[in-house]
Amino acid sequence: TVVKIGKTGWPARESPLRRADLAGAGLLLLALLLAYANSWSVPFLFDDLVTIVDNPTLREPWTLRTLFEPAPHTGVGGRPLAHLSLMFNYAAGGESVRGYHAVNLAVHVCAALALFGLVRRTLQLPSLAPRFGAAAGPTALMVAGLWALHPVHTQSVTYISQRTEALMGLCYFVTLYGFVRGCRSPAPASWLALSVAACLAGVASKEVMVTAPVAVVLFDCAFVSGSIREAWQMRGRYYLGLGATWLLLAWLLRGLGGRGVGFGLGTEWWGYALLAGRAIGGYLLQSVWPHPLLFDHGVDLGPVGAAEFLGSGFALMLAGLAVLGLWRRQPWGFPVAWVLLTLAPTTSIVPIPLQPISENRMYLPLAGLAALLVVSARALVPRAGSIAWPVAGVALGALTFARNADYRSEVAIWTDTVAKRPGSSRAHHNLGNALREAGRPADAARSFAEALRLKPDYAEAAAALGGVMGQLGRFDEALRHCEDALRIDPNTVAAHNNRGGALWRKGDLAGAIAAYETAVRLRPGYAVAQANLAYVFLLSGRLVDAVAASEAALRAKPGLHDAKFSRACGLAGLGRLAEAAAAFEEYLRLRPGHVEARFNLATVMLQAGRGTEAIEVFQEVLRQDPRHTKAHSNLASALLGAGRVAEALGHGETAVQQQPDFLDARLNFGVALRRAGRAAEAVAQFEAALRIDPNSTLARTHLAELRAPGGVLNR
Repeated sequence: TVVKIGKTGWPARESPLRRADLAGAGLLLLALLLAYANSWSVPFLFDDLVTIVDNPTLREPWTLRTLFEPAPHTGVGGRPLAHLSLMFNYAAGGESVRGYHAVNLAVHVCAALALFGLVRRTLQLPSLAPRFGAAAGPTALMVAGLWALHPVHTQSVTYISQRTEALMGLCYFVTLYGFVRGCRSPAPASWLALSVAACLAGVASKEVMVTAPVAVVLFDCAFVSGSIREAWQMRGRYYLGLGATWLLLAWLLRGLGGRGVGFGLGTEWWGYALLAGRAIGGYLLQSVWPHPLLFDHGVDLGPVGAAEFLGSGFALMLAGLAVLGLWRRQPWGFPVAWVLLTLAPTTSIVPIPLQPISENRMYLPLAGLAALLVVSARALVPRAGSIAWPVAGVALGALTFARNADYRSEVAIWTDTVAKRPGSSRAHHNLGNALREAGRPADAARSFAEALRLKPDYAEAAAALGGVMGQLGRFDEALRHCEDALRIDPNTVAAHNNRGGALWRKGDLAGAIAAYETAVRLRPGYAVAQANLAYVFLLSGRLVDAVAASEAALRAKPGLHDAKFSRACGLAGLGRLAEAAAAFEEYLRLRPGHVEARFNLATVMLQAGRGTEAIEVFQEVLRQDPRHTKAHSNLASALLGAGRVAEALGHGETAVQQQPDFLDARLNFGVALRRAGRAAEAVAQFEAALRIDPNSTLARTHLAELRAPGGVLNR
């Protein structure tokens, strides 16, 4: 039964942390660091790309608009605190994944410590202390340890963009922790204020926080006040503060449908409710037996069947059990209610058709299950924990470490997902994307084809298949697949982009430009299409347009190397030599092994009159690629300008030997021979140049001077 305590009925002295509790918290921290030790280099995956890599607002100046209104489809719309944390990460380390993983793990560690404190303080409440107070610290450590080390949480910790879940979970725990401390403290105002502030922060992290005020009320009735009336009389203003956080949530929920959440998105509420029953059953099973864990369950879940009805029946039974436990003031009633309450926003009747099942949604519910399991077991078999719980913790930590290994690369995580869900078209599609990025276009094509077999109207998969066919040089097939994608959905941006690539490779530059421009019109921030457009503009001689398109691509994605290269080439072609040299130098700092960029830098330096520097850069090009004919030829020209005729002769001769039909090589070698006084040989080079290009003015001029009377031939 609940021990009803009035406003002045709490003991004035709170139970302090013991050394054993502090040591336990330290042990928990160490265990988490070990369990996630192999997660630091996990790359950006799936939604991380749109949330971080392709999120232009992370690179814009910090304003209220960029904070509260990020670019569409980034996953952090309506979640300003989570967005702010990513903005800090980007400002501190750009796209280096280690910083993002450090923040995610820090949030998870803090959440585990908050849960430890919450359970410990809860078990010391007068309503529970007679049965559980003496062992509150060890029990809380077991609950927090089993919860924090469970491998299902890799979805919320290792997968960077799911920081929203972990951040919200931390705020949820602190909301309740502040409430418990406020109840026990002789000066409760600061603790209750912390509770309200944490609730507000949670609302700014993820929408599931909507249930936190309800959870506090249920907690109050179950363990503190005994009834809603008593709770309101004792802490009415506090509850008004908690309720006020819903105002912020209502404002943030504007445009939630942009993230594929809500009614009217093609999924009936009743069908989703039945699917939710199946999801709850799966979540509970994974809590006890965490296998198989799936990175993405996809949307190909099959028709509604017995599993959905059985799961829904089980969920209703749990709901009835929770109501019964709360009504009878049983300690187990609250954790059962907690599980259903924290699942309700995502696993009930509000459709999330693009992600109907996701393991990150167990972040909060698992805490209730862990508490129920540990407290019940310790009550029934008090001495069993001395061996069983450490063994369970080590086992869960090992499973978490093993699961993190599946995240080591995009190819690895999607291969694992396909193996566990071979019928998921989305998994095959994303495996294809990963294989393409890994430089395996033939394997990627097979994955995309399988995705299309499973889902023939999968426009994105058809577009992606067209893209890799282009990489394989099968341009007609590439065009066919891109056109198939556009018949399914004319607004498939990737299909327009990949179609542009195939047309460009077939020599249809005008068609390629039109395709890329359509892609950019459909998605103005599509940096890859802008960069491709810039390159085709270069090939078409539209240098001003090339520079403009590459700069647009860089505004959307400053780290896009191809756009940097195209911009530098465009500036060079326009004669803006100082800007071009600076652009090539910046590009080479990022990609020092790019031979053509270094050659172009040297050429621009030579044109700008920076001959000495040009010579050094040409020499570096030849160290990287000794058979770079143009570098030999241009270096010969630069050496001539520096008066180093003998060296120029060597490089000029090498260029001619490597590529006899290279006009510039013949001209430069001819000039070097003329400067060396070898007029007859110079004449032979200029005559060879005229055979390559009969209209070469330079060759004709040199020949005329060499053959003119007055001894010119001997100069």
